[in-house]
Amino acid sequence: MGITAITGVSGVVGQRLLRSLEADRPERVAGIDIRFPAFHPPWLRFFNQDLRDGSVAQFFRDEGVERVVHLASPFHLIPDEAVQREVLLGGVRGLLSACERAGVRRLVMISSVLVYGPRDETDALATEESPLRGHPRLAWCRDLVRVEQRVAEFSAAHPELSACVLRAAWTAGPGVDTFWTRFLLHAPYLPRTGSVGPSLSLLHLDDLVGAIRRALASDARGAFNITGVDRLSLESAAQILGKRVIWFPALILYPTYEASYRLRAPFARVSSAWLDYYLNPVVVDGGRAERELRYASRIDSATALRDLVSQPPH
Repeated sequence: MGITAITGVSGVVGQRLLRSLEADRPERVAGIDIRFPAFHPPWLRFFNQDLRDGSVAQFFRDEGVERVVHLASPFHLIPDEAVQREVLLGGVRGLLSACERAGVRRLVMISSVLVYGPRDETDALATEESPLRGHPRLAWCRDLVRVEQRVAEFSAAHPELSACVLRAAWTAGPGVDTFWTRFLLHAPYLPRTGSVGPSLSLLHLDDLVGAIRRALASDARGAFNITGVDRLSLESAAQILGKRVIWFPALILYPTYEASYRLRAPFARVSSAWLDYYLNPVVVDGGRAERELRYASRIDSATALRDLVSQPPH
């Protein structure tokens, strides 16, 4: 088997994936990032470069890369929307060009269930065939939809490259640092607007890593929902976090959060539009991953949240 390359290898998911691979005693793994990885085993061949740089293809050729895991995260956001868009879209363009020029055979990309858009109580479970609505007021979410579309178009035009997109549920666990986990950890309380608060389905970091490894070993193509194993009530989540649940009218909650965002509060990393996802969570069907990837998550939402609390991001 050829060499696996990991883009975003210095991030939390990339580092966890490396530690998981360590048990296999790999001869060599290639890693790309603009930051040097904290965990750098001797078998990691690290390339300090932006994916938009044309030299990535030569790095893939030199290392004999046949499989690539693309860990571009839509959650470590850049305030400037134009720069954020270029990082996401320019990065995937550069990566796909490098894959084509280097003859890469397998691509596994991490996306998010947020591409489906917020759901309401009348919506059925989102399947991989559901429309990708994104969010009209969240540019980074719309850009992530475009990234998926670009990968799908490229895969159709280059059948020699087997591409797989993993749409991950809200991810939690040790060290996970996203706008979502920052909200859970740093918000003074958990808000609700109805008589019952939203329930949370959390995907543990180790289950996401397990899904990535399974996808690397598979030839399955297309998109797959990677879900948590259960749902956690808002009250149970608040108990784990040591917070209270407080009812707010939506007319007050949104402007209050938006003001916190503009003041750069640590729990408000993105605009108040994301509360649409918090109050109307995306609930997805993970059956296709079980059938075709033969993968199902194993760690419950409460454990994912406890692991986040016990090992928060720095």
